[in-house]
Amino acid sequence: MRILVVDGMQERHDFFRKAYGSADDIIVQSYDYDNAILEIASTPDEFDLMFLDHDLSEEAILCDPHNTLEKTGSDIASYIARELDPLDCVGLEIYCHSMNPAGRRNMVQILKKAGFSAIDAAFCTMKLNK
Repeated sequence: MRILVVDGMQERHDFFRKAYGSADDIIVQSYDYDNAILEIASTPDEFDLMFLDHDLSEEAILCDPHNTLEKTGSDIASYIARELDPLDCVGLEIYCHSMNPAGRRNMVQILKKAGFSAIDAAFCTMKLNK
C-alpha cells in the first residue's frame, strides 16, 4: 500500500507510521504544501491512502490564525479536486484529520464535490490499528 501523510507535526507522522505502516507499505511523508503537491503530481494514481492536515505548521497558526499567508490542506484538497480524476484513483481514501474543524470540513467538502472518497476524521479520534 502507498500512503501519503501531509502534516506539519513529526508526532503525527510517527503515529501514522505505527498505525498504518507495515513491511509492504510505502509511507511518503510531507510537511508542507509544496512537497505534497510534488508527491501527488509525480504519482497521482499510485496512492491508496492520504492523510491530510489543514494547518500545516504550528508557527503559521500562531502568527496567522486565519491562514492568509501559508498554503493549507484546503489548498491541497483543491489541487487534488482540480488536477486528479477520481476515476483514475479508484480505491483511494482521503482522511482529513485536522483538529481545525472548519478546515477539516472544508477539505472534505471540496474532495467529495469532486467525486473523491473523503473521510472527516479528527486526529484525536484516530486509533492505532496494531
